[in-house]
Amino acid sequence: MVTNPRTALRPHRLRPLNLPQKIEVRTDTSGKPTSIVHRGQVRMIALVRDEWRVNDEWWRDPVARRYVEIISTDGARIVIYEDFIHHGWFLQYTDTSHNTLTNPS
Repeated sequence: MVTNPRTALRPHRLRPLNLPQKIEVRTDTSGKPTSIVHRGQVRMIALVRDEWRVNDEWWRDPVARRYVEIISTDGARIVIYEDFIHHGWFLQYTDTSHNTLTNPS
């Protein structure tokens, strides 16, 4: 069991995890992503593994996105999304812990 340190809470030091990051996505003529550019690094896409849409919370802040799970040519599993409200592509998640091309799971 962890003991209570009896220090004051510091909410100003909290930060969200896994914040989406703005990226550039290059697509083919059908709109399928072919590569992403993040922090100046180009990653080619070997496989589009899944794709889904989210349209939600119209009564508050609307969300309209197309998510795409991709596998890069170096084997990383990456989730990106196209935001139809804010007009752009964003990086949501990257898993480079294993090579998905040689060890699919």
